[in-house]
Amino acid sequence: MKNQKSIFISYSWDNEDHRLWVKKLADALEEKFNFHVIWDGYDLDSFIDKNLYMEQSVVDCDYMLVVATGNYKLKSSSRKGGVGIETSIAVSQHWKQMEQNGKTKIIPILKEKDAIPIYLENHLYIDFTNENEFDKNFNELLKTINGDALFKRPAKKKINRKPLTLTKVEEIISLAYKSKKKINEVIDYSRDNRIKYEIWEVQNITGSPIYFIATHPNINMAKTLQNAFAFIDKILVEKNSQIIILSDRIIHKLDQIINSQYNVKNIKYEDFLWNHCISEEFKDFSIPEKIDFYTPQDLLDSNEVVHNNAINFISNLVSNPTEKNTANLIIGSGGIGKTSLCQSLANKLKSSKDKFLTIYISSEDIRNYINENHLPYGNVDNIYDLYQMEAKYLDHQNIFDKKTFELSILTGKIVTIIDGLDEFASIFSEKFNIYNFLKSIHDMNLQLGSNRFVITSRENNIFSDEILNDFEINKLNLLGFKLDNCTKYLNQRFNKYDEHMSIVNSIYEKIELSSLFEHQRVVPFFVDVISTMYEDNIKSGSNNIFELCEEPTKYPSLNKLNDHLIYSIFRREKNRHNLIESPEQIVSTFIDLCSELGDSWTDSEFHDLIALNFEKNVDKYVEKMKKNPLLKINGDRVYLRYDFLKSYFITLDLFRFFEEKKLNLTFLRLLSRIGKDSNELRDLVLFLESRNYVEIFVNLIDNIKSKVNISELFFEKGDQDGYLKSIEKIVFILYKLNNNKPSDFNDKLKTIYKVCDGNEVYEGLFVNGDIHALNFNGLNITYSIFKNFPKFLNSDFTDSNFQYSSFENCNNDNINNSNFNFANIDLNNCNLDDKINKSYNLFSDKKEINNDKIKDEFKKFLLSFFKGGRFRDNNKIHISFSQHIEKLKITNFNKFIAKDILQISVKKEVDTFYEINKIYRDSVRKFIMDGTEDFEIKEMIKWLSD
Repeated sequence: MKNQKSIFISYSWDNEDHRLWVKKLADALEEKFNFHVIWDGYDLDSFIDKNLYMEQSVVDCDYMLVVATGNYKLKSSSRKGGVGIETSIAVSQHWKQMEQNGKTKIIPILKEKDAIPIYLENHLYIDFTNENEFDKNFNELLKTINGDALFKRPAKKKINRKPLTLTKVEEIISLAYKSKKKINEVIDYSRDNRIKYEIWEVQNITGSPIYFIATHPNINMAKTLQNAFAFIDKILVEKNSQIIILSDRIIHKLDQIINSQYNVKNIKYEDFLWNHCISEEFKDFSIPEKIDFYTPQDLLDSNEVVHNNAINFISNLVSNPTEKNTANLIIGSGGIGKTSLCQSLANKLKSSKDKFLTIYISSEDIRNYINENHLPYGNVDNIYDLYQMEAKYLDHQNIFDKKTFELSILTGKIVTIIDGLDEFASIFSEKFNIYNFLKSIHDMNLQLGSNRFVITSRENNIFSDEILNDFEINKLNLLGFKLDNCTKYLNQRFNKYDEHMSIVNSIYEKIELSSLFEHQRVVPFFVDVISTMYEDNIKSGSNNIFELCEEPTKYPSLNKLNDHLIYSIFRREKNRHNLIESPEQIVSTFIDLCSELGDSWTDSEFHDLIALNFEKNVDKYVEKMKKNPLLKINGDRVYLRYDFLKSYFITLDLFRFFEEKKLNLTFLRLLSRIGKDSNELRDLVLFLESRNYVEIFVNLIDNIKSKVNISELFFEKGDQDGYLKSIEKIVFILYKLNNNKPSDFNDKLKTIYKVCDGNEVYEGLFVNGDIHALNFNGLNITYSIFKNFPKFLNSDFTDSNFQYSSFENCNNDNINNSNFNFANIDLNNCNLDDKINKSYNLFSDKKEINNDKIKDEFKKFLLSFFKGGRFRDNNKIHISFSQHIEKLKITNFNKFIAKDILQISVKKEVDTFYEINKIYRDSVRKFIMDGTEDFEIKEMIKWLSD
C-alpha cells in the first residue's frame, strides 16, 4: 500500500530463542496498519533468490532495523553469511544517505550489550536488552519510525530589539581632544526622516578647526549627512576644512551622498577610539597559557543546532558578529570544560590582536585577589570593577581608566571573556547581583551594539528565557565529549608512550562501558581524571587500572563496574533458570557463604545454607545454583571461580553491617581480620566516604563499650571476640578517610570518643598502624594501647596525662624533634618499651612541623612563579621562601636547581631569573588551583619532608 512504510529486519540466526524474539518484534510491527514488515520468516523460502531478496530489501525499504547481538556484530565485521551481504549493501546506503540528507534509514536495535556494528557505533540506538521493558522500548521505536520527537520543539520567541541610543559621543571625542564644543545637534524622526547627529568643533595642534559629524545608529545615513552638510555650509566653514564623519559602520558611496568641497574622512567609532585615543602600552593583556591536550567539543546553540567545534564557533561569533547580542553565555555543568574552553578561546583570539584586545577575567583569580589582599569590597556593579581587580592581580602597570575601558568595549575593540559568572555571587555575596550585572552590559550594548562578551556559568535560575530575551543574551550549551572526542583527547595525551595505542584502547573501553555516558556523551573532567589516574599508575610502576561507576545496585556497594557486572550475572541466572530468589537475595546468599564458610564448601554445606531459605524442591534449586558462572564444581566441593570473589563478597557484607549499624560477632570477626593494605579496607574506605561515617563510628564504639569492660579488655592478653582489633580497625579506617587531613582526623577521633570540654579523656584508644600524629594536648589517656605507630612521637603531648597505657614499637629514630617529654606518663601502670622510654628521656622542647605545614609553605613558594593561571619567571628577591621548612629556605635554593624543579629562565645584567621546569608545570598548576597532588607533587612533598 502506498501509505505504508516498509521495514526490513536484519538479524543473525543465533538460536531458536533469538529467532522467536525477532518474530515477536516483527509481529508487533506488522500489526500496525501503516507498516509493512520485510522479514525472512514471512517472505523467504527455498524458491526465492536469497541474495536478490537481501539486496532488494536493504535498498528498497523505508527503514532497516539491525537487531544487534554479539554474533551479528562478528558476522557484520567479517562480512560473513547473509549478515555480511546485508552489511556490505547497508554500509553503502548508510553513508550515501548521511552525506546527502544528514540522516540514515538504519535503526540499530540493541539486543545484547556492546553489539552495535562498527559503522553504526556513533548512531543512536533503541535499547531492547531488558526484556521486561519491551513495550516501553517498542513505543520508542514507533516514535523513531514515525518521526515523532520526544518533546515538541517550542516556538521561537520574537526578539523585540530596542533601538541603539548613542549617548557617549562627547566622551569619545574627549579622549582625543580636551578642548571641544558642540555647535549643532539635530534629532528629526518626523515622518520617516530618522535623522540624528551632533556636530563638534575641535582644534588640531596648529590651531586649525576640525569638525566632527557624529552620526548615530538607526538613522537614514543619506538624509542625515545631507542635513549636516547643509548646516556646515550655512556657517561658512572654509573650503578644504577637515571634516570627520564618525559612524558605527563604513559609509559606502559617500561621494554620491554629498557633493563636498571639504576634506572629508569617514572613520568608524571603534577605529577612532583605538587608533587615536589609546596608547599602545594599554593594548596588551596577559592571557593564560594554552591547555595541554585541549580537545574541542560540541556546542548547542539557541536554535538547537549542534556545532562540533565550540572554540571555532564562538571565535567566529565574537570575531565576525552577525547579530547584535549583548553577550554569548555558555552554560555547562561542573567539569564540562568551561575554563579550558575559555583559556583556549583566549589564546585563539590573541592572534587577532590587530582587530581587538582580548581580556580574560577569571572568577578564581578574583577570589585569590580578594583573599591575598584581605579586601573588604564594595558593590560590584559593572564589568570595570572585575577588570580592574583582574588587572591588579596580574600586576599590570597600564590599566584603563573606567571611561576608556567602557568606551573600548562598546565600540567592539575589546573581547571580554568572563569565566565563572555564577562564582562571583559566592565571592562577593550580596554585593554582586547577576541580574544587575547583565543589565549593565546590556545597557552598554545599546550604545553601539558592538559588545563582544563571552561568559561562562553553571545553570542559574536568573537565566530565564524572559531575562535572556530582554537582555539579548545568546545562550549556548556545552555538551561534553562524544566517543570520538575521547579518542582524540586520549591519543594526544598518551602519544608520548610507546604503548600508547594499548593505553588509549584500555581507557576508551572503560569509558565506553561505563555509566558516565548520558546521551552518548561524557563529561571531559571524568576523562581527564581517569587519564590522570592511569598516568599516575604508569609513573609509579603500578599495573592497576581505574574502575568506573555504574547504576546503583539495590544493596550497599561501591557501584563500580564490577558491582554492575556481578549483579547482571545474578539477574541473568535468575531469568535463565527461573530462580525464586531475586538477584539481591542471591547476592546475599553468596555473602553468607563467604562470610561464614570461606571460598569453597562441601556439597552438604552449600546445600544446608541454601536450604535455610527454602522448604520445597531444595535439591533442584541447589543444582540450578551450582550452574552459576561464578562457581565451579570439583568432586564434592563447590568453589568460587575467581580469587577476588571471596574478598568482594566479604566487603559487601561489611558494607551491609556499616549501613545497618549492626554489631555482632560476625561483623567484629570480619572487621578485625581485614588487612591494613587489603582490598577490603580500600573499598570500605571508598564506601564510607559518601556516608556520615563519624555517626556510624560513634554508634559502633558505643556498642563495643556497652558489651565489654574496657579496663578488662586492656589487661586481657587475648582478644578472642575481636573487640580490641575492631577498635584498632575503626581508628585506622578513620585515618584512611582523612589521609591528607591530620587536623580533621584528630577532630573526628575526638568526636567518636566523645572527647570534649568536660570530658577530656581518651578511654580505650587502641591504635595499631601508621596513622597521623595525634593531638593529646591537655587530654587524659587511659586504658589505651599504641602499637606499630611510627608517627607517634610527632604527636602533640602538651599537658597530656597517660595512665594504664602501653607503647609498643612506637619509637622512630628519624624523628629528631618531639615534645613527648611534655607528657605526664604514670610509669607505675604504663608500659613503655626500651626504645620509646629512651626517647622520652632525651627529647627537648621543639615544635613539630607536620605535613600540612609543608604543603602550605610549598604552595606559597610555587605561587611566586604562577599568577592568574599563568607561569612567569622570578628572581630570588621576589620568591616566597619559607622560614620554617628547611629545604624551602633561601640557603637551600640551589637544591631546587639540582632537583631540576626550577631552572634558569634568563640571566640579565641586573639579576638572574628562574622559572618552573616545563615538565612539572601541569602538576604545579593542578596543585595550586585544585589542590590535586599527582605523582610529581607527591614526590616533591616527600622530598621536602625527608
